Amino acid sequence: TFLWGEKKKKILEQCQKLIENSENLWTSINKSVVYYELALQHYNDEEFQNAYSYMVQAGENNPIYNYSLEFARILIELHKDTEALAVLCDKSDTVQDVYHLSQKSGLFLRLKDFSHAFELYTLIHKIDTSFNNNKELARSMEGMGQYSLARQYLLADTSRTWNRKAAFLSLFLHDLKYQASDSCITTYNTY
Repeated sequence: TFLWGEKKKKILEQCQKLIENSENLWTSINKSVVYYELALQHYNDEEFQNAYSYMVQAGENNPIYNYSLEFARILIELHKDTEALAVLCDKSDTVQDVYHLSQKSGLFLRLKDFSHAFELYTLIHKIDTSFNNNKELARSMEGMGQYSLARQYLLADTSRTWNRKAAFLSLFLHDLKYQASDSCITTYNTY
């Protein structure tokens, strides 16, 4: 049975009271799961300071939460960008599936750490060539000053058969900002 929303939050708060009243009956792993789930509940309710407090407690009981994507998201919401970068760069994180790598690269983009984002996009491409988002890759390239390479990624999206209009709009906006006027006009006329 899956619990959601207020019902789940109520049960987690009851677990927290049980931990406080009989801490020695709970393993560190079990405590960490309760604190982690409470952190997620508060994060989803946009109560970021509470989410942070619970995530710290989760990490004290199980270090894997100290470098979780969720912890990085909480830190970003609290404008603790330096700490969030440290969490994302922690070498203890060994996750290699493309979904989580993509999520992590997106967080690097939010923090304007374009080189780490691109590094992950490159790794994702080696694992699964169909997974990457060329628009995000282009954004990484723009952040690193590689405007021609960024344009190549955006241009690649214009050759697909679906959502071409959005791809051309992204290319046009890129050209408007970073390319010579003749490229911009050509893209605009195509759009």
